[in-house]
Amino acid sequence: MDRVQSTSYFAAILEFTAHCSGACCRCGDEIVKAALATYTFEHMEIGSYRILIATAEALADTETKLVCEQILREEENMARWLEENLPSVTKQYLDREQTPGVTAKH
Repeated sequence: MDRVQSTSYFAAILEFTAHCSGACCRCGDEIVKAALATYTFEHMEIGSYRILIATAEALADTETKLVCEQILREEENMARWLEENLPSVTKQYLDREQTPGVTAKH
């Protein structure tokens, strides 16, 4: 996934997460909260795939283990990308929040 695709993917995830979190709270910093929720969710997925890999190993299920290892690498890459980009998302939010007439919401 190139940078443009990953940025679009991240934006889509943020929009979806903001939509879901907005069901119970409409706050001005929902973009930052969505970024945090997405980062947290990626780590939950990483933990889940590690559990699935350990289970597949215990059951000698090589095929499931290989598939889960591939997905785990993808989740780890996304978590790494999010970690690298959270400061930028936060700064963009803060900049927009300080600009008159510009909304910082999604």
